[in-house]
Amino acid sequence: MKPKRTTVIYLLPFFLLLLFQSALAQVNPRFEVSFRDSLETTENYSFINNSIKITNKNTIPISLIVSVSIPNCWRLISNNKKEFLDLAPGETQYFPQTFLKLHNSSAQWLPVQILIHQKGIPDSFFYQFQIKANTLDKFRIVPFTQEILLSKNINTYSIVNKIVNEGTTNGKYKINYSNQYLGIKKDVKASLSPGEDTLLSYSFSIPKRLFKNISHENLFVNIKDSTEIPQGFSVNLIRLQSSVKLHASQYDTAPFELEFGALSLNKQLSYFGNVKGAINIKKSKFNFSYRSKEFGNYNRLDRNVFNISFISKKWEVFAGQMTESRQFYSFGNGLKIVYKKNNKS
Repeated sequence: MKPKRTTVIYLLPFFLLLLFQSALAQVNPRFEVSFRDSLETTENYSFINNSIKITNKNTIPISLIVSVSIPNCWRLISNNKKEFLDLAPGETQYFPQTFLKLHNSSAQWLPVQILIHQKGIPDSFFYQFQIKANTLDKFRIVPFTQEILLSKNINTYSIVNKIVNEGTTNGKYKINYSNQYLGIKKDVKASLSPGEDTLLSYSFSIPKRLFKNISHENLFVNIKDSTEIPQGFSVNLIRLQSSVKLHASQYDTAPFELEFGALSLNKQLSYFGNVKGAINIKKSKFNFSYRSKEFGNYNRLDRNVFNISFISKKWEVFAGQMTESRQFYSFGNGLKIVYKKNNKS
């Protein structure tokens, strides 16, 4: 039993010395500092307020320099990052701080560092507290491509849109492009940090066997994040100066067509009308076509499209909305006149 007692007697002063040194390292005998150690924004409030309380524990006046360092994705909007304080014996002063959450602030704890230096004393004292943004899953879509005019001279088309992560968490997104008639079903994945955005481009082609039967199609773009709440838009695929029969027959095409249509996506409707006609005059043909803009909450085509044409053996005259010519591809209101000197020209 005696050797065990001797061991305890020798070890006890060693542990006491360690505890004494640790206490000296944590205690500031000159002034006392207090503040809230962790703060978080709320869903409806993007500011964080914290007040640094400093009390002079000396019997003589002291002068302090207080410096504050904040994370890069936050903004300090009150006072300065450095403050000079003069405290009388026993006096208490407050150094209020207000922090603003920025668009790229994340929902993770980040340190705000406080450095206090007393004039005339070589030592400086370091403190810190934690701030973070509230957890928010949110993103926004910017559809740059809302309408595509189809032409037999173009083989590939592209859809471009932007995704913006407006939340405070790392976003993982699944983008789906789909059209049943064209057989398009494509999934694309993207990841974005808070405040980050990216451009997405999807290219597709239309087989010739399907192109001749297209008058108007919608290509749908749906995007989901980790919450599985979808957002989306549709791209109008329009083939101008086209006529497509749903049920072909052995008889000639009727010289006049009247069409009304309705589209629905995410419980939002849009409506449009279309009129086409053709009149045969001996060996010549007069055509006209009018398609209205879309009406309703889900409007993706905001202009009327009208054109007329006259075609004979020697002459071709087009007026109105034009999409193609022999030397280049164009789109807009215009007039086109072609004279055929012979069958080869």
